[in-house]
Amino acid sequence: MFVYPQWNRLTDIACMSIYAGNWVPLVKGKGSWRSMRPQPGRKRQVPEIRTGGDVIDRLGWMPIAGPHQYLAPLFGDMWVNKVP
Repeated sequence: MFVYPQWNRLTDIACMSIYAGNWVPLVKGKGSWRSMRPQPGRKRQVPEIRTGGDVIDRLGWMPIAGPHQYLAPLFGDMWVNKVP
């Protein structure tokens, strides 16, 4: 959630298979539009997002926390496959 459209066109879905005997730690949280604000040293994005109003006006999204998301580290890229 709250990923610039230029970063992800939402054309593919991937699945990570965790094989028996392995485990992967996860970080659970909700996305925040504030992560899209300009950061020192980060490449400027278009459209530029500075306020919740910008999220509505420029992206057409609601600036509220979305559903829970899970961030998983990628230990082995062979574990990830495209979902047909």
